[in-house]
Amino acid sequence: TGFLVRGDLEVIEFVRVSERLSYIDIRSSTGAFRVIAVYMPHCGYPDSDIEAMYYEIEAIIREAKRKMFNFCVCGDFNAEVGCGDLDNEFLENTRTLGPYGLARTNARGEWLKHWCEKHELAIANTYFTSTEHSRWTYSNGGVYKMLDYFLVPQCSLSRILSCGVFEDIDVGSDHRPLGLITEIEKPVRNRSVKAAGARQGPVDKQLYRLELR
Repeated sequence: TGFLVRGDLEVIEFVRVSERLSYIDIRSSTGAFRVIAVYMPHCGYPDSDIEAMYYEIEAIIREAKRKMFNFCVCGDFNAEVGCGDLDNEFLENTRTLGPYGLARTNARGEWLKHWCEKHELAIANTYFTSTEHSRWTYSNGGVYKMLDYFLVPQCSLSRILSCGVFEDIDVGSDHRPLGLITEIEKPVRNRSVKAAGARQGPVDKQLYRLELR
């Protein structure tokens, strides 16, 4: 995994954890943003490989939170998550999965949904209205699947302006490129409170627009 970065963006750090996992920290006018790129093993790999990947991602997310970075996780998860139903409060994953996925789901997709629920993440591209044809991210032999996702904190979902497939861009792959546009709020610590574990101060409502593809 890797990144192409626009020249006017300041790169704080790039870390290649493995051939399947890397992240980049980018500084904006309202703070830092961490983008975590993932290429999950497919269903032919044992569950232990998937579990190890999730542990590594969790550690990267914890560090981003400790540094007060905004973040997202994106890439090919080799998982089919299906569709959510926002009107049915009795279903699981209602805060994780939107209604604009594809109908198919599998075991790795269920795993991903439960992992997102545990870490309060939303699968962003399932929340944006689109035709069924514009949702798939992978095709092979006439079979169309949704395998690529942007995961964002559930609390920041309202700041996502758009997330979906770029249908008019051919990257010479059996996957289609997926993009996300978000606004970033800058959290500000309350400098007047010195006690350890004190409540965080007010949020600066200044926004910065970031486009990820």
